[in-house]
Amino acid sequence: MLLYQVAKPFWGHHDFNNAFYGNMARNLVRFSILDTKLAQVTSSGRPSVSDFSFHTHHPPLLIWALGVSYLLFGVTELSTRLVPIAFSVGTLFTFYMLIKKTVNSKTAVIASFFWIVTPLYIYFGKMAVQEIPVLFFVLLGLYSYAAGKVKLLYFSTFLAALSGWPGYYLIPTIWLWSLLRTGKIAKNITALPIVAIGVFAFHLFQNHVVTGSTIGGGFLNSFVLRSSDIPLFEYARKELSWILAYFTKPFVTLAAGGLIISLIHRKALILVLFFFGILHLIFFRQAAFRHDYLIYYLLPAVSLGAALFLTHMIRNKFFLTSTTLLIIAFSLSLSFRFTGALQGSNYGRIAVQAGKNIATKTSPNERVTLINKEIYNNFDWQVRFYADRNVTIIPE
Repeated sequence: MLLYQVAKPFWGHHDFNNAFYGNMARNLVRFSILDTKLAQVTSSGRPSVSDFSFHTHHPPLLIWALGVSYLLFGVTELSTRLVPIAFSVGTLFTFYMLIKKTVNSKTAVIASFFWIVTPLYIYFGKMAVQEIPVLFFVLLGLYSYAAGKVKLLYFSTFLAALSGWPGYYLIPTIWLWSLLRTGKIAKNITALPIVAIGVFAFHLFQNHVVTGSTIGGGFLNSFVLRSSDIPLFEYARKELSWILAYFTKPFVTLAAGGLIISLIHRKALILVLFFFGILHLIFFRQAAFRHDYLIYYLLPAVSLGAALFLTHMIRNKFFLTSTTLLIIAFSLSLSFRFTGALQGSNYGRIAVQAGKNIATKTSPNERVTLINKEIYNNFDWQVRFYADRNVTIIPE
């Protein structure tokens, strides 16, 4: 499913992300480490080092991973999407191992199949955004804790924090799980914040090196903006509509039942996964209001909740298998048109075509001015990625 349209140009719903992060990864490959300082250079074309501009709003691991893919396979749509696909498949495998370890293999299989057929996973599972690697390392951390692999837990925490800000939520999530399981925070996980503090200090230091300020590049402003308030009713209505669309109504209904059963029988894991899934939606409401894919962190909770409800209500293996297949078929039938619309979207096509035209009609060192009001307001990063030129875009 993730390989469908894997080489499609970067037009479509939120597909500007691939172009935005792809351009920064290309700069990592094009320029030396001494020039980039392994930072996220947003400049397009072949600017001088003194003209570099930097993206400081997110940790850099996604860009580094894309850079490795570009070194190995070249700068293409396929090599861009291979990175999130690898993380997505790894996340699914880790999720299966976590559920198998803490619940049972039957529930793990059902939850994994529910995960696979959600429109959220099918569409965003191959998009270069921070959510994809973050969720992998968070689930790896949870599995490490369940399996008693403390060193792997600390390493997962380090990489989760290096992947995106929600990676920091792994620490309170692990602590909550420890409290629910044993009534206290285990001594061997009390030092996890030191890892997070170290990663955050690295980010601030890198900001200072490349911008001259620890909060340079609008770093602090981005936090303030993304955490700004949204009217509660309007926010809840929009998030719920996205949850029902991207997870489908059958899975959400079953997951609600699974959550209730878990509360009654004090099953800790789904509570922990739900806790992790909603933290970013609580703390960064403005960002979640604008970006539907931030509900991606709820994927483990919804998948497990739906599976737990079925396995609790149906004990017979034949009826459980039949019911699972019927629910999957019903869910796919409800979401088929929605998923098809996502896959078939060509939003931003004009910018991709403009970028390609610029690339063929200009030389690499030329400066280009593009006059287009629609592109100016919506699609500048697709132009810069495909043009690979120093482009200035003005509306008229």
